[in-house]
Amino acid sequence: MSSVYRRWIVVAVAALTMASAAHASTIGNPLISGGQSDTCNGCTFVLLQAFPVADAGENVVSYSLFAANAGNPFTPLIFTEATPGIFTVIGIGTTQNIITLGAQGYSFGLTNGSSLVGSTTFFGYRDGTVSAGTGPTAHDTISFGNAGAGAQIRYFGAAGPAPSPNIVLGEMFNSGGSDVGGLLGGVPYTSLQLPRIYSLQATAAAVSGAPEPSAIFLMLGGAIMLWIVRRKLA
Repeated sequence: MSSVYRRWIVVAVAALTMASAAHASTIGNPLISGGQSDTCNGCTFVLLQAFPVADAGENVVSYSLFAANAGNPFTPLIFTEATPGIFTVIGIGTTQNIITLGAQGYSFGLTNGSSLVGSTTFFGYRDGTVSAGTGPTAHDTISFGNAGAGAQIRYFGAAGPAPSPNIVLGEMFNSGGSDVGGLLGGVPYTSLQLPRIYSLQATAAAVSGAPEPSAIFLMLGGAIMLWIVRRKLA
């Protein structure tokens, strides 16, 4: 079999076996250094930009951020706002240890709940650990700036020396004001919408499955027939 036909078959099989994204959209803000970062470790945030209605039925597949600080564990979350002002955790992703600065991206990596986008689905995250606390030596991961248009953030953090409630599936965060009381996490917390533009993005996509084996065999069969005809004509 000639090298041309071998290459053609390899390309054909790769194209057939690779899943293709039918649609994808990204929410959030540019991945740039905003020049600032929070003094909060162990806090929870929600990006205040819902996924578009057109994304309903797709899955949150990845996210990107611009890290101003390193060293924190970072857990991606998915929230729903089925009741106005109440953000409920419906999906928990794989925790990543942020070890480098600058722009970087990760797969969501669902570990609990659902990554499915509905009518009021938001991306968020837990930055740090529940035992880290807050204070002048603590720090958040993501860079932010106060100027410019973009999706702002809602912060669920400490009402006192403790960090925000533990992240569990079904945890409900109330955006009605401060000291609204811990729910499933059992720790009081403060809820504030911050006029800050965090360098954070999240992507939802619909990915088709791999093709049926019969389609692959038909493609291979066609390639082999072409090779046979070429040999006979040679």
